[in-house]
Amino acid sequence: MIDKTLNLYEANSFYVLHMVFGRKGTAEKLEVVPKYYFEETHPEWKESEMFKYLSWTQFQNLLARTDLIKPKGELIDPPPSIGFVTNQTNWVSTGYKKAILTVGYLATPDQDENSPAEIKWFRAEFGKKLRKQNSAVKPNTKALDGLFKNKKSAPQD
Repeated sequence: MIDKTLNLYEANSFYVLHMVFGRKGTAEKLEVVPKYYFEETHPEWKESEMFKYLSWTQFQNLLARTDLIKPKGELIDPPPSIGFVTNQTNWVSTGYKKAILTVGYLATPDQDENSPAEIKWFRAEFGKKLRKQNSAVKPNTKALDGLFKNKKSAPQD
């Protein structure tokens, strides 16, 4: 853990896993976002010209690691064929049995269908509306230490 107050774990040199917990200690949101989102409390995390978005492989790896902490469940609502674009981000949401996964893909005018996907951030949100028959599942906090422990465990391209 790199920030106990904000529940931040190192994902790689540019990203952190941010966890949001509810009143009963259950994880309500798991998100992997750029460190510079927390620049106000961590001035050393300013956005850099060296910043790299997540590749598809890195995204898949981190998504699998977050699923070990708190599974999303089976796919019930596939992503739409097109997303909603704002601020060069294509927002795409996918419904799972226990969560809604929203992914922010980089969307620039010079991209075409052959451009490799670059992911700006992603988040899984868990809630009562999504869990019809499932009870609240507490996250596997032991997995956090092993999965988001240090830079050595982070995916690299």
